[in-house]
Amino acid sequence: MFLLSLSFLLCIVNAVFADVDHCLWQGKRKAPGESWALGCKVHRCGDDGKVNTVINDGCENDNGLCLDLDTHWMDRKECAFFKCTMEESIYVIKQSKGCKVDGECYEQDDLVMPNACSVLKCDLNGILEVKKLGCDTSEGCKKNKEIWGKIEGESCVTEKCVARLVKGKRFISKIESLARSKHCKEKNADVCHRRGTNWHEYDSEEDKCHGIKCGRLGRRQIKRMKG
Repeated sequence: MFLLSLSFLLCIVNAVFADVDHCLWQGKRKAPGESWALGCKVHRCGDDGKVNTVINDGCENDNGLCLDLDTHWMDRKECAFFKCTMEESIYVIKQSKGCKVDGECYEQDDLVMPNACSVLKCDLNGILEVKKLGCDTSEGCKKNKEIWGKIEGESCVTEKCVARLVKGKRFISKIESLARSKHCKEKNADVCHRRGTNWHEYDSEEDKCHGIKCGRLGRRQIKRMKG
């Protein structure tokens, strides 16, 4: 009985001393001198069976990667921007909210041009700030709320630029055709005149020059002129 107990104790002692030359890490045995990295931390198995940890310079992101100081990266899905910085000798990750326009993500202070004549600025907290709003047309850039006449067949069609921001985040730009025309077409040229405008036309059949005025309802009013 005594010999059995002594043998059992010797087995335990041998097992303990056998493990002194190894490190246990998350249930796995590591050999002395073996090193492995997780994020910005480097672990090493010492000769005494203890794990020593060294923290490298940098920021550890959610994917377990160690990033250098001043490294930038972004999350396109959330339209968020990140930067590895240092505050009071501690590495920290700073996050800023971007602006999403037409599926594209823009960083703070970026100028956003959803069309050729609209300029927006990405402000704090992902809010767009209006610098200039307009509609890009075949006739050039039209300002927001601007009204103009467009030749369509033998008449003028009045259109209006409508450009706006929805809650400072979503840009909308469209051209509306007004139900009642505010323009009159010049007879001998593809020119539209705004209501209340006066101009002169030459009538080749009568060999006379007429004074024309675009009336209140967008209709031509003819006034005969001498000469």
